[in-house]
Amino acid sequence: MGVSIIGTGGYQPGEPISTSRINELVGPLPPEVAEGLSIHTRYWMIDPDTGAHHENNSDMAYKASLAALDLMILATGTPDYPLPGVVSFVQEKLGLVRCATLEIRSGGAGWVQGLDLARMYLEQGTYSTALVIGSEAISPVLAPIFLGKDPHKIRMRDRMPVYMFGDGAGAAACRRRAVGRNRGWAHHGRR
Repeated sequence: MGVSIIGTGGYQPGEPISTSRINELVGPLPPEVAEGLSIHTRYWMIDPDTGAHHENNSDMAYKASLAALDLMILATGTPDYPLPGVVSFVQEKLGLVRCATLEIRSGGAGWVQGLDLARMYLEQGTYSTALVIGSEAISPVLAPIFLGKDPHKIRMRDRMPVYMFGDGAGAAACRRRAVGRNRGWAHHGRR
């Protein structure tokens, strides 16, 4: 058996926030640092002026998830609450009564780890389909750095994360398939 990604979905909240807007919130970066920054816009689920939440992590994960499947793996380093997991809220929002779930509390590489776990379960025949979601809600953690503060008094090391991170979710629907039908992911897995 092999595994194919059969569909993807993504979601970014609100309007894009420009680097010039971040300059207003936390002050500018030194020119040599700003030149190396390749991020020009980012998306936040909070209002940058007030910190009010427009939505939460599970809302973004739900909006990135488009199919009902029998296994759902979600990776996040920024859950809505310590318990229950974000994946439980997404399962409920999708209306999936019978669906195995797994949550990986890891940012960055967590989605790739989730994809590897999905591949393993699908290749073993434990499940036939899986939805792997990566969803991060960083802006609520960033808001205390700048809300109600003079941008010019914010330390440089505290400014950097505000420039670097945004919120969003991505999802990939995966399905078990017979090897040989399609030269894809199954032939490029671990050796």
